[in-house]
Amino acid sequence: MDISLKISKSQDPHNTAVKNISSVFKKGWLTSYDYKKQKPTHYQSQRAPGNLFTAQTIKPILYLTKLTHAALYEDHNLVSSFLKKEDTAWKEVLKHNENGGLCIYASVLLYCLLLESNEISRNKLSFMQGYYHHEFHDQHILKNMYQNGAFGLHSYILYEGYVVDTTIHQIAFNYYPGEHKEFNFIGEITGGINLYGFKETNKTVHKYAKKFARDADMTIETWINYHQSIMNEYISNQISLLNDKKDS
Repeated sequence: MDISLKISKSQDPHNTAVKNISSVFKKGWLTSYDYKKQKPTHYQSQRAPGNLFTAQTIKPILYLTKLTHAALYEDHNLVSSFLKKEDTAWKEVLKHNENGGLCIYASVLLYCLLLESNEISRNKLSFMQGYYHHEFHDQHILKNMYQNGAFGLHSYILYEGYVVDTTIHQIAFNYYPGEHKEFNFIGEITGGINLYGFKETNKTVHKYAKKFARDADMTIETWINYHQSIMNEYISNQISLLNDKKDS
């Protein structure tokens, strides 16, 4: 969900962004406090250690990067090896892409799946809601239109202080239509992108998960287990493809 800002030279674009996204989150989503009364945390890019995630805990990141990328382009072929068009996972990810909450949905599900691995504790995870700021390079066709850069509502998580963002490829979708890139951020952020966020409570995450599960006619536990099953099928398919390439 992008916020188009018309800002005069006398205005602070980030203050305006906070006011805008605060209103959007408050009206359409969930918050535990008034963001306008707080200063967002500007994430400082840092390289994540190679052992930050195990073979088990990297799975939800790969799964949600693939799932959300397919939803952005509404391209079921990208996930057809492990999802049918009538499957709940495909229907709900398309729904949240359409309603502007893809990043929220994916971050909540990622948070839940990481906890479900039993390898990551809750106190090492932070669920963030805020916005991205993207500055265009001088040759970009939109540089003059977005002199202050593009601002968009965004959500992501932090694990041990490192960003984990599985929907940041929405920027490629919005502003670089020819690239069709599937990518995520783990630790480092690149491409003229900056992330600003407000840390939300565990209670907010639980409320979101309960809502998403209810929308799917499931309990939270069933909803998480369902996605865990789909995730494992996707990873198994990827391993099989790699083994086939080795054998060929």
